[in-house]
Amino acid sequence: MPIDIGQLRDGDLLFPYNGIDLALPGEESTHVVIMSGKDKGGHATHIHQVGASMTNKLTGTFADRTVPNSFAPQGQPRRRKRVMRCKNEDLAAAAAELAARWNEYFQLEFAANRRDAAALFEGGKSRDEIVKQHRRMFQDGGRFRALKYAARRDGFLCYPNEEGESGQGMFCSMFAVLCYQVAGIADLVKPADGRNPTLRVTDKKMSPKDLDQFQAFLQEQTDGQVPWIDFEMFKMYSAGLKETNPSKLPMNIPDTKYNPRKLKSNEYVPSLMFFDYSQMPSFEHIPWPARITKGMMVDSKIIMPTGLFASLKADPDGWSDMGDLVGEVEPESQASVHDRRTAKLQHQQGVRRDWRQGR
Repeated sequence: MPIDIGQLRDGDLLFPYNGIDLALPGEESTHVVIMSGKDKGGHATHIHQVGASMTNKLTGTFADRTVPNSFAPQGQPRRRKRVMRCKNEDLAAAAAELAARWNEYFQLEFAANRRDAAALFEGGKSRDEIVKQHRRMFQDGGRFRALKYAARRDGFLCYPNEEGESGQGMFCSMFAVLCYQVAGIADLVKPADGRNPTLRVTDKKMSPKDLDQFQAFLQEQTDGQVPWIDFEMFKMYSAGLKETNPSKLPMNIPDTKYNPRKLKSNEYVPSLMFFDYSQMPSFEHIPWPARITKGMMVDSKIIMPTGLFASLKADPDGWSDMGDLVGEVEPESQASVHDRRTAKLQHQQGVRRDWRQGR
């Protein structure tokens, strides 16, 4: 059964596609958006990561008017939109709120390289295989990635680099997944100071010596609350990372013997530092299906829209397939979209500049 545009809720995920039925094997979606609020005219809006296309040269995160059918290349039928709805209404509302806040205040570049890597990973795999591998990858590293972005939630999700230019960025399904993952565990994670331009919450490959020092440091800071299993899982996760940590974790805590070097002016802190052990005794024991739904237990860095749709469909306890979107809505003109997006990017460039200067 189709769903009318007037029935959409904040947090609904929309998957555009060109085929007959997105639920059928072989059908693909190359985009996903998250519903969040209304525009000044009262029209339902969605937030999404946008890459360059034939009709758009501005890339990044934008809030746009939702229409049942969208642009398709000349000669092809208009694209339909499939609606997936989270059964946890509080989680959906929190995810939509995060999407709106991140879109308004923080510039998120479109990461074509990350999207290409995700597409390469899913290429040639069945939907069942994709879902199975993502469940494993979430356990191996995706949950620590969720922890990292939850700690970053009050500032830039993707930091400007050392020279102040844009960071790696995201792509559409990565953004949608992180909205839900961060919303589900935010109360268990202490936010990093988003106003501090030198603080970087990041996980890198660490030497055994660095890991031992980090373990001792974290035990000291938490009065020994961190269980052994959390360290072991973090060590396994760190061992699987490819990028090394040249800054050697500059914590700069005067009461410890651990006083490593800095890389330029920035301080790099592992994600586990921000887990709040006063709220839950172990990161390892987070009930992820109850917190974020089983459908969102995917590795955000390498999930494509089709894989995300398959993961949500495989979780009927957490998600409902609401059918294709129908209704009549006047689309916004291309000129209006371009002007609005240009103004937003100019504003966010100023935000990034002020943040780098510590304002």
